[in-house]
Amino acid sequence: MLFHATSARRKLIVIVLLLLALTGGAIRAWAADPSTLRDVGSLLLVLWVPVIGNVIAYLVHQFQIARSHSFSRDQPFTGELLVEMLPLVQKSAFTEPMTGSDCALVVGTEGFTVRLPQPVGDWLVAGIGVQMQVQFLKPRMALPRFAPDTPFRIVAHQRLVGQGRVLRVLG
Repeated sequence: MLFHATSARRKLIVIVLLLLALTGGAIRAWAADPSTLRDVGSLLLVLWVPVIGNVIAYLVHQFQIARSHSFSRDQPFTGELLVEMLPLVQKSAFTEPMTGSDCALVVGTEGFTVRLPQPVGDWLVAGIGVQMQVQFLKPRMALPRFAPDTPFRIVAHQRLVGQGRVLRVLG
């Protein structure tokens, strides 16, 4: 691979292609109708077509994340599983603060958002296995996959931070 496509590079490419499209639109607006210059303007407009699909997909994805991937602030914590969790990393391994109580439990290739009764960082600081209740964001989808003694991995801040197993289903 000659270069690695980062988010910053992708944004730069989108901005450049947008500027080329705007330039193409301006050229088409001011160029004489049957001319090579007008055709160049059309070509610059066409360069934008592949990117607009990616921009729309990005916006839809961001809307879905904002709408359905977080717990309501006024919703009280209600434990649905009792789990045993063992940290695999220390809180000091993270550069950003670990104040949130949301993380994901991963079984196989499926991950499910959960809320802990305490911030993830507090659990990692202890450095020992703990028993804790967890609440699923979408319990109807998740609970059938978490029978007693099911092993899982714990992901927080896009990193594997622990492992655990289900002790029992509550309620």
